[in-house]
Amino acid sequence: MPGFLACDVIGRIKLLKIIFCEVTFTMKIIKFVIIAAATIIPLQSAHAQSGVVNAQLVFPDVDGFSDGLSIAVGYEIPVPNVHPNFSAEGELTKSISSPDSGGLDFSYYSLSGYGKYTHKVDPNFNLYGRVGLTYTSAEVDVTYLCLVGGLPSTCTSSNSDTDTSLSLGFGMDYAINPQMDFTAGFTILHKDINHLSAGIKFKL
Repeated sequence: MPGFLACDVIGRIKLLKIIFCEVTFTMKIIKFVIIAAATIIPLQSAHAQSGVVNAQLVFPDVDGFSDGLSIAVGYEIPVPNVHPNFSAEGELTKSISSPDSGGLDFSYYSLSGYGKYTHKVDPNFNLYGRVGLTYTSAEVDVTYLCLVGGLPSTCTSSNSDTDTSLSLGFGMDYAINPQMDFTAGFTILHKDINHLSAGIKFKL
């Protein structure tokens, strides 16, 4: 039985690797996007709006795994020369409680760059949509039964991979006071990873 279980686990690892390796881009693409974004972000004048920092709890939905918990921090800066409602946003997400599935623990971090459009519904309430690229680094830790020295034992192994994919999302902001907003949103980070998030934005 341990041998059959080990084969099943190996098969599941290969399946996860296929999920993350469908379309692999190099880090040069990310560098190109960053450079391109830098050319359109204007120098902020003394009277222009400063950036916005956000911190959020993320509830990831990973295909084939139970729910976990992640944190996300981001920085947003207006790009009025593109459109008065347009901004550029960078976001870092890291899992702090790994989703699991039958002895498999899934952990990851992601780095995203978005173009974001915000629609002001009223002075205190905004809706937004965003689209961009996300670099994801994921690791699966496996615990399984094995034979060590001819005796049953518990073994662990890990497999990791990276991917860059198109991401898109939408959400809302509600003003708590002139310098702070409550924010919540939904993001399709990867075709097998969705994010439901909520947190606070601080206007600098």
